[in-house]
Amino acid sequence: MPVVEPSTYQEMKDWIGLALDLSKAASRPVLEDLVAWADVLVESFAPGALARLGPAKQLIQDHRPG
Repeated sequence: MPVVEPSTYQEMKDWIGLALDLSKAASRPVLEDLVAWADVLVESFAPGALARLGPAKQLIQDHRPG
């Protein structure tokens, strides 16, 4: 297990992590709320995977263009 310095924990204390299954319709309202609320969205899909999810990508672009 990697060693994490105590100062790193202090810097990350306000971070929120969440995993959503974007292939499920029940995830859409949660994603809508998160996109409207969050400053940053980090996804870790393979290149092109978010585009294949179609509605999720469009939702993000509609709420946060640019």
